[in-house]
This record gives sequence, structure tokens and C-alpha cells, in this order.
Amino acid sequence: MPRYRRQIAAGSVQHIISRFVDREFRFDSSSLGPRDARREYLRRAARALHRADWQAFGFALMSSHIHWAMRAGAQPSSAVIKPLHSGFATWLNTIEGRLGPVFADRHRNLTFEGESAALLLAYIHNNPVRAGVVADPADSSWTSHRAYLGLAHAPPWLDVQLGLHLCGFDASAAGRLRFHEMVVAQSKQARRIDLSGGDMQARRNATRLALCAPVEISSPTVAVTDEGIRIDVSPQLRGCRARPRWNGHASVVLREVGRLTGTTAAGMRSRNRTQRVVNARRLALVVWTRELQRPAVELGRVFGLASSTTAALIASAPPSMRAAAAALATRLRGREAA
Repeated sequence: MPRYRRQIAAGSVQHIISRFVDREFRFDSSSLGPRDARREYLRRAARALHRADWQAFGFALMSSHIHWAMRAGAQPSSAVIKPLHSGFATWLNTIEGRLGPVFADRHRNLTFEGESAALLLAYIHNNPVRAGVVADPADSSWTSHRAYLGLAHAPPWLDVQLGLHLCGFDASAAGRLRFHEMVVAQSKQARRIDLSGGDMQARRNATRLALCAPVEISSPTVAVTDEGIRIDVSPQLRGCRARPRWNGHASVVLREVGRLTGTTAAGMRSRNRTQRVVNARRLALVVWTRELQRPAVELGRVFGLASSTTAALIASAPPSMRAAAAALATRLRGREAA
């Protein structure tokens, strides 16, 4: 299945998540010996960020997965993640004498809006606390939290001031302390599937099913509202209008096509191959697939047709039949709306 290019607005706050294959603890592998895989990963991150127009302002390098908080640039997120992960994977496999992929699939993106940037950083910096590695986020060297508190050197590519600003704090000692208190206040929260995008595919599938149109679904957007946290998965429509899925039964379409063509539903289901019946089947398929946005295989099963035969019937429909199908579908949608 082809991949769509992700639609990410420049300047938006992004949560980027990557996992190692089979959730292996690749950062903590015993075969690395004294080599520090996390330090090597961050060294390569500096190079990748220097070449891209994205700004990193937070991270957590867990044993089995990685979190980034970044502000998007005009380039796609792969401009940072692809060179970083391909180079690190080669280095890690060479050190460990292994072959094969290191990262599971491509990275995941979630967009965080407005005040939710503070929610994002608190969630990322509390990863070691949730994992039981430390009791206080300030005690972990696996995240950017110590750099925010001035307890560790912040590398040039880590924009701590940007992160503090997005969270509503200043870079003073008092502002950093308030930031720490905000993070600690959320340290007891359990892992949240909505903030990590664990249900992203289900949300995408549900939206595509509802629209029943070949559209790209944007990266999920996380926003804080008066009612709480809102997760939105919206379509990116490029100059087209998606029609809602028609949920009626196939028998309704067959009955209407029969009235229009002088055939019967039973005749269309039979093995009758007269031109009139074949044209009725073709019209029903065009209405079902092109106008009502339903899968061809559904009606193909009703007719007992192979997928190739179904596709050939739809493809051979003349323009006049398509016009008739559009008119019939309009009537069906009008009845459903009423």
C-alpha cells in the first residue's frame, strides 16, 4: 500500500515517537560494552538537526523507544529522522555485529496545539518515572529535563528557551523551578495512549471509513480545551469534497436500478447474460462504487462475480450510464437524509 506524505504545518509543535524492532532494549544492550549508545545517538542528532530546519526542544531516550519534542520546519519530519536513524542503525548494528532493521516501521507524529506543549514536555520528561527507573524526573539523564533545570549542559541544538516559552515559563531560575514543579505534578500519571498516538491507526481507519474517500489523514492534533484534552484526526482535502459513506442496503440499489432498467433484482443476481441484465448489473455497480462510495467487492458478492469481472464492468461504463448513476445516487442520498 503506498504511503502518503504527511501533512505537517511549519511552526507546529510535534511529538515524534520511534520504537526499536520487537521493543528490544537496544540502547542498553550488553554487547555495547562501555560504549554509550545514547550519547552516540545525540551526537548524530546534532548533525541531523543542523542540516534540517526543525528545532528540537525536548527528548527522552528510553531503552526500547525514543520521544522527541520539536517545532516543525518547512521540510518533512523525515529530513531529521531518516538520516539520524539510518546512520545510528548502521553504527549500532556494526558495533553489535548484527544485521537487519533497528527501528520498527517509520516514526509516528502527533501535533500539539497551544497550551498542550506543556503537556507534551511533562509527558516526555516523566517517561523514566513511569518506567520505574527514577522517582523524580530530575534524577534521569535519559531526558532533556536536567538541561531545563540547569543541572546539565544543554547542547546547542536543544532549544530550552523555546520549550520554556511554549510552556508559559521564562528562563529565570524561578521559571525553571516552576517548570520542574509542573512536570513533577504530572509524574504520577499513567502512560496515556492518546498522548503517545498508540491508537492512531484506529483513528485514521475510522475517519477514512466515515469519509469513504481517498484522502490523506493529518497527523493527530492534541489540544487542551475547557472540557479536557481533545484529539483530532482530520482529513487533508486537496481541492476535493469528500462525500459521506452511504449506509443503505444493496437490495435498495438493486430495486431502484431494476425500476430504471426494467429488470428485477433476482435477474441481476442470476446467471442471465442478456445485454439488458448485464447493463443493469453495470449500472448498479457504478452507483454502488463511484457514487455511493462503497467497496465493489460487496456488490460483486451479491452478483456472484469475480473481482476482475466486477472491475471490468465498472471500467466499461459509458458516460451516459455514469450520469444516470449520479442521478440515481442523488435520489438515494436524499431519501436517507430525509
